[in-house]
Order: sequence, then C-alpha cells, then structure tokens
Amino acid sequence: MSEGLADRLSALVAKAAEGHATFESRLPSATRTISAAGAATKGSESWSVASVALAGLEAARSLVALPLADLDRLEAEASNRAVDGSDADLKAVRAARAEVEGLVQAETQRIDGLKAKLGA
Repeated sequence: MSEGLADRLSALVAKAAEGHATFESRLPSATRTISAAGAATKGSESWSVASVALAGLEAARSLVALPLADLDRLEAEASNRAVDGSDADLKAVRAARAEVEGLVQAETQRIDGLKAKLGA
C-alpha cells in the first residue's frame, strides 16, 4: 500500500463516523418532531418546525458525504495506479469507501422515510 494511504483512509472513515454520530444524535428529536407534525398542512408552524428538523438531518448527512467524495477521488487515483502495478491501494480504498457509503445509504433511507411521513 502506498505510503500514508492507510492513515488517510483511517482519517476519512473516522470523519465519516463522527458525522454519522452527529446524525444519530439528531435523529430521535427529528423523528419526534416530524411524527408530531403528522399530516400538518405545508407551511403550518408544526410542518415548518419539522422541516427544519429534517434539514438538520440532511446537514448531518453531508458530514458523512464529504469524506465519501474524498474516497471517490482516492478510488479514481488508486484505479489509475492499479493499471500499472499492485491493486492493494485500490482494494483498501474500496473497502473504506464501502463502509462510508453504507453510512450514507442508511442515513438516506431514514431521511426518505421521515420525508414521506412529513409529506415533503
């Protein structure tokens, strides 16, 4: 594996995990707020408060998506290097990317479910 790549991957996965922890910490409150809004009319106070809670979750998801973007770039670079040599970098990047992508997908599913509840 290329020098420093393991540390870089570890840092990106850790950054994504921190973002996921932020998402998870906001999720219970947002879920309660959105559930309380129920089928509120768009533009009503409860719908607006729920929309803000949903936006907070989307902001937290972006904290996980940013490291994923860096991993996408590293994957492209490692793929280019693998053409002429070892694919160890590529395998390591793909493993880290899959872990972070799993977090983003899980968060997206939860957000989509809450959006459906809110009718957003």
